[in-house]
Amino acid sequence: MSCTSMVRIIYSPIQEIKIYEMSEYSLSDFIKLMTDNIPPGNISPGVKWCDGIIFMSTGLPSTDDVVRDQMKGIIHYAWFAFADMPTHKQSVETSSKVILPIIDVSNNSINRELIQWVRTSRERELKGMI
Repeated sequence: MSCTSMVRIIYSPIQEIKIYEMSEYSLSDFIKLMTDNIPPGNISPGVKWCDGIIFMSTGLPSTDDVVRDQMKGIIHYAWFAFADMPTHKQSVETSSKVILPIIDVSNNSINRELIQWVRTSRERELKGMI
């Protein structure tokens, strides 16, 4: 019995990420921001960590235009928040016992490129302020 595949598989990676608002926080403020509305003793939605930066993003609503762009490899982040966190931890627990899961996404080349862009962008902004 032979097995022939009839499925065509196409990998179509992200080509572009558009960020409309970006906010940098101290690590403690970032954790507070991500956990403040979570009842004590509960688990917060997870955030991502890559190459020394903890971050989260919110996308735009899935309108026809946004979905069309996604199919072309263009991702829209309405908001991107980040903080320096040199070492990855699986989670952080707040004083109110809220657990913030932290997912290490540094194995993904798109996330590494995104974080490199964030660093470069931050450096350019700092140099412009001096």
